[in-house]
Amino acid sequence: MDNLKAHFQQLLIDKFYSGRILNNSHRGELVEMMVLSALGPEWRYVGSGWNPWDLQRGSGRARVRIQVKTVRLSSFGEKQNN
Repeated sequence: MDNLKAHFQQLLIDKFYSGRILNNSHRGELVEMMVLSALGPEWRYVGSGWNPWDLQRGSGRARVRIQVKTVRLSSFGEKQNN
């Protein structure tokens, strides 16, 4: 079963993350994982669905929460110089 799970995970990775990321719906997930990786092992991902934050360290009143935002510059409305 673990081999089958790993196979499907690799298929998804290859499909969504192995080339240029053109789909905006996946860009945020990639950035969240980049931030999580940079923060270190004491942080965990809690942002599935519509949770109000993505990353958390600790629990209870002492917890620290982060909501990751992504922004990309676009050329909407700008004239292109050809």
